[in-house]
This record gives sequence, C-alpha cells and structure tokens, in this order.
Amino acid sequence: MFNDKRKSTRRPMRYTAWIAEPGKELLGCALADISATGARLNVEQPDTLPDEFVLFLSSRGSPRRKCKVAWRSKSQIGVEFNSP
Repeated sequence: MFNDKRKSTRRPMRYTAWIAEPGKELLGCALADISATGARLNVEQPDTLPDEFVLFLSSRGSPRRKCKVAWRSKSQIGVEFNSP
C-alpha cells in the first residue's frame, strides 16, 4: 500500500499556467497536478527560475498563488503555496 505523506490530496491537471517574475514576460508552464498546498509544474528550464514567484492559474491573472520552489528535476518543479 502506498503511504502518501503529503498534507493534502493532489489532483491531476493538464492545462497551462503562467509564472510571473517582476520585470519579465509571463512564462508559460503546464500544471501537472495541484493540491491545496502546492503543485507540480512542467517547465522547460527549471534551473533558471527563481526560488519564489507568483503562479497565475488563468490567463486573466486570477486566481494566483505565491509559490516557493520545493524541488527541481530536469523538466519539472514542485512548489509550495505560501499563505496569503
């Protein structure tokens, strides 16, 4: 039996989100899954992203989440959502 120690249940997703960095254009990414406390994002260059950023979950810019990178791989990052 798989023992998932996450704080909240992840839901698989497959849609575009946008990473917002001050002074830069929005960077598109693919939301792989999401929970109440964080998300897994497919990104092209994980090592170039800052440790903290705002994630827009729609093209209108709302809803949005302040994120902190928890881990990085070759094509993905895991983020924790900061409390408002």
